[in-house]
Amino acid sequence: MNPSRRDLLKFAGGLALAMHLPACGRSSGAPTGPGTSFEPNAWLRIFSDDRIVFVLDRVEMGQGTMTSHVMMLAEELEVDPQRMEVVLAPVDPAYGNPALGGAQFTAGSTSVEGSWDALRNAGATAREMLRRAAAAQWSVPLEECDARDGAIRHAKSRRTATYGALATAAAAFPVEAPRLKEPGEFRRIGTSIRRLDAPAKTNGSAVYGLDVKLPGLVAAVVMRPPARGARVASFDAAVARTRPGVLDVIPLPQGIAIVAATYWQARRASEDVRIAWEGGITGASSASMLPHYRDLSSRPGTELSARGDLDAELGRAVATLEATYEVPFLAHAALEPTNATAIVTGDRCEIWVPTQAPIAMQMVAAQVLGRPAPAIQVHTTMIGGAFGRRTQPDEVMDAVMIAQRIGKPVKVVWSREDEMANDYYRPMAVSFMRGGLDSTGALRAWLCRLAVQTGPLTPGIDTEALSDTLYAIPAMRIQGCVAESIVPGGAWRSVAQSSNTFFLEGFLDELAHLGGRDTLDFRRALLRDSPRPLAVLEMAASKAGWGSPLPAGMGRGIAQQTRAGSHCAMVVEAEVNGTDVRVRRVVAAIDCGLVIHPDLVRAQIEGSIVFGLGAALHQQITFQDGQVQQSNFDDFRLLRYHESPPIEVHVVENTERPTGCGEVGVPPVAPALCGAIFAASGRRIRRLPIREAMREAS
Repeated sequence: MNPSRRDLLKFAGGLALAMHLPACGRSSGAPTGPGTSFEPNAWLRIFSDDRIVFVLDRVEMGQGTMTSHVMMLAEELEVDPQRMEVVLAPVDPAYGNPALGGAQFTAGSTSVEGSWDALRNAGATAREMLRRAAAAQWSVPLEECDARDGAIRHAKSRRTATYGALATAAAAFPVEAPRLKEPGEFRRIGTSIRRLDAPAKTNGSAVYGLDVKLPGLVAAVVMRPPARGARVASFDAAVARTRPGVLDVIPLPQGIAIVAATYWQARRASEDVRIAWEGGITGASSASMLPHYRDLSSRPGTELSARGDLDAELGRAVATLEATYEVPFLAHAALEPTNATAIVTGDRCEIWVPTQAPIAMQMVAAQVLGRPAPAIQVHTTMIGGAFGRRTQPDEVMDAVMIAQRIGKPVKVVWSREDEMANDYYRPMAVSFMRGGLDSTGALRAWLCRLAVQTGPLTPGIDTEALSDTLYAIPAMRIQGCVAESIVPGGAWRSVAQSSNTFFLEGFLDELAHLGGRDTLDFRRALLRDSPRPLAVLEMAASKAGWGSPLPAGMGRGIAQQTRAGSHCAMVVEAEVNGTDVRVRRVVAAIDCGLVIHPDLVRAQIEGSIVFGLGAALHQQITFQDGQVQQSNFDDFRLLRYHESPPIEVHVVENTERPTGCGEVGVPPVAPALCGAIFAASGRRIRRLPIREAMREAS
């Protein structure tokens, strides 16, 4: 017997799964079971046997929606979230994200804010319908019927009816605009209940895309062109077809697919396929792209944002500074490999995929097959990391095309090398900046010229965190220069803020030093009109002991950011020894409004810090003759265990509308770390990744 890790987890865990994941062949979002059901809205089903089922409208990719969203509805419904079953929503306009124009996407740190009103109203509506049903049944005043713990109670008559017992009757009592609880009435929101997805992820029963199994399922890999835009001129698969398990070799517009009984049979056989590629862009290299970007940023560009009289303020400045900052292309590198499973037979098309955008997958499949979108059924699975990558449909195109050809269910899995070479990368960007200080060392003027690519997935030059900065700078001008690039850009965790915050916060650090000001005090003055981010900055600094002495060779840096309505500040302590940088401690403060689940917030910020440190220290994607030079985690390093520092996360308590925290913790990491390196060593880092910049400067 050779049990898998998942088998061991199941054995060791022995826990009952309290949620329904999109199992093979089963329609997610369509809970069934014994007894009649009460369906007051798109999110809730209450069965006569007292089962309560929640349809999750946002995907679960580690950020905790499977818990936070249940809590929002359960709070108003007056039910313990732990007793609720969870299914993942099907593609349906009812589950569109109001914060993203109604599209059924999970992205942009919008899940909590976008669902806050809808889910609370859904729970409150059902609660009031159940109360009215009980009042009618017992012929008692409505105000004497209380909802509590999944039942309606009438104290005077000592009668109680469970929600299941009232389910059928409740449907006859429609309610509009129910009263919602005030924050002081919350019993569950604001507490760190056990994560509802934890048992399944602990005992190995959680179903990710890679876990999907279907009767007769086969596997496929797709060999893609080595250079962007290249196509198959000819291929020879005679040897590959003789390999064990191989079922077919299929030419596709995007490459050559090898279909076999198992993934590894397909992968090994792919090594025996000989392909002649033609066309494609082979001349592009990072060595030529970077000078192009630098040249663009050195010249005036299109004016994107302006405030005050920049030229006059610069003319009056007693000290000025110019600097150019640079960030590289980055891959998403989610741990679960890109994958999709599809079956296309007759009029049937079903897709199982770990995706942030189920509606986009449906539309792409419909286009490939020439069928109406409603004819395509998409089952969204658990997602093992996304960071923006899983809004793209490449793997679904692969799976649908192959499934249509072979008439069997097929699972397409990309290798790590496939992913590194065919990602939608965080764009490379270069920013030239000029700043002017007055006689007190205060910032009066700031010019930023941004050189970055645009494209179908990145329309226009994204200036968030620059043009909308909350810093009270009297005069500023943001200019943009579009860089021509063959590299497909995409949304990476925190999108353009990951670059733009490094530019602005790093430059502020330099300006503070130029003016002889403490970098914290410098930011305090600039945030004088923004109380919430200022309070977060103060909290991070206070908790970190800003100003207290550190051992020789160590320094502190600080940075802050606002994203999706949330504010995050961070203090990084780092030790520098020659070219070696060790992060010794990170202290973060976060204000994301009213907190649904404090531990989820802390986990998001902790994850963001680890994610951001890996990118800042180690990561870059480079090109040579049109080909990506990195291939796996040995040359595109994540932060390793021994590099991860102690992390403290402090959460501001307030009752403001809740906002997201999945991305706001990433942008401050790199500039805060670079500030710490400067404080420790006097070395100014203006280019990422830090390890390479340190080696080049030595």
